[in-house]
Amino acid sequence: MSFSQQHQLTESDIEKLQRSVDDSQKRAGELVMAAEVMRSRYAESETALQQQISALSERIYAQQHASLWRKLLSFWRETPDQKEYAHLLAKQKTLNTEKIAELGELERQHTNCDKKTTELQRLQTEQQKKLADLTLLADGEIIGTGVSDFTVDTTLYPFEVGHQRFALLDVPGIEGKEKDVLAQIQQAVGKAHAVFYVTGKATVPQKGDEHNPGTLEKIKSHLNAQTEVWTLFNKRITNPLQLNRPTLLSSDEEQSLVELNDKMREQLGDNYCDVRTLSAMPAFLSVAEHLVPGSENYKKREKLSAHFSQKEVLNKTGMSSFLNLLTNTLVAGTRKKIVRANINRVQKTLEETTREITRSQEDYNNLSKKMDEEMQDAYRLLDKSLDILKSRLTGQGEKAVSNFKRCARASVYKEIENNISNENFKRKLEECIARQHEMLEKALSVTLSQELDIFQDKIRKITERFQQYAREIIKTCHELQQYKSDESFDIRINIGSGIRSGNLLTTLIGGALLFWNPAGWIVLAPALAGMLFSVYNAVRSAFSDSHKMSR
Repeated sequence: MSFSQQHQLTESDIEKLQRSVDDSQKRAGELVMAAEVMRSRYAESETALQQQISALSERIYAQQHASLWRKLLSFWRETPDQKEYAHLLAKQKTLNTEKIAELGELERQHTNCDKKTTELQRLQTEQQKKLADLTLLADGEIIGTGVSDFTVDTTLYPFEVGHQRFALLDVPGIEGKEKDVLAQIQQAVGKAHAVFYVTGKATVPQKGDEHNPGTLEKIKSHLNAQTEVWTLFNKRITNPLQLNRPTLLSSDEEQSLVELNDKMREQLGDNYCDVRTLSAMPAFLSVAEHLVPGSENYKKREKLSAHFSQKEVLNKTGMSSFLNLLTNTLVAGTRKKIVRANINRVQKTLEETTREITRSQEDYNNLSKKMDEEMQDAYRLLDKSLDILKSRLTGQGEKAVSNFKRCARASVYKEIENNISNENFKRKLEECIARQHEMLEKALSVTLSQELDIFQDKIRKITERFQQYAREIIKTCHELQQYKSDESFDIRINIGSGIRSGNLLTTLIGGALLFWNPAGWIVLAPALAGMLFSVYNAVRSAFSDSHKMSR
């Protein structure tokens, strides 16, 4: 039993009720006209009869007043005119009774006809209300009209073919505000083994930019490794006669679909399968069983069925080929496809993990390389600073010793000028050397302390510079890591100068004294004084006082 028969809303039921309403209204109009005709006919008869009665009444009146004899005679004997007058009055009464009876019958029939019309119209109103309610249950109400319907939910439609169950998921479109339906799309695609990109345009999908991704980018972002992608080009046909053409597509459309196919395969790779063409609306109309009589789809189906059989429509629209794809190619061997899909999913996960590990390894290698470069720079700066320290310490030591010799020589020369004795000379020389030795020690201590302060400040700056660069490198890598994944790591760089002034001062002083010899010269000062005195004592007797003073 069809949809319309089940709800007693066949086209014949609707037409039958409409004919009944029309017939009842027509009958009511006929009764009104019959009543008018009857009133007109009775009015004519009444007028003619009244004229006869009036004329006869005037004649009787004239006869009664013509002479006294006739007047008296009229009281004792009825004249022919009086008999005719009485007959006309009786006829007038009978005519009025007949008019009332006949008009009353017509009025009764008209009242009954109006009641029938009212009842039929009530039934018609109920029928229209039922049609409106059944519109929601009719086939094809999910078919879009081309106007955005702002669908935000995914709808599941279960099917079973040859004991094989499967489902089609109708998801929101991706060419609008995708962010409002992103969760629905991702959830649906995550379940699907095949995705159909349905389009009514035989053109390559729109491309996007870095800020607004296009259709291809959106499709690709939602795919899993196991998902098959098919393009369905829905050829729009509004006139059934278009199906009489040799092919469903024009040559321009065929060429455009070739370009679309190539572009889809280029962007989606192994996920993409092929493009299929069909004309969904005529195919739907040919198989639809539950259509509301009088609706647009009902009228279109009647027009379509007048030209083609159901089988012809399914073949011409490409629906038979698509059904074979759906029920055989895609649905057949589902279990194997699930296994293969799971293998592909695991493989993709491993590949992504491997790529991520490789990227992380490269990032850390680059980080290590940069850190090593900065460290080598720090080493070079430290070595350079140490060389500078050595040079400055040597210079300062030599300067101090030179000053020691100059001061000692000046003091000794002053004593020599006084022509002192050998014993006094020896004593004065020892006192001078001891005094200058003490001054040299103090001067070297101050000089070394100053140089070490300068050296320590340089080391601190080098360390801080290295620490700053290291933090910047780690921060850059950290930000890159956070951008690539949800995982994060925390590396804290806190490099102290490691300089203990006291220990370093002691160590460097000791090393400096041993290596650069300024303090060694201080230790050798008494021996130097003794040696100088011995030489002087040995040659003193060979020179005169004047010569000694000049020397």
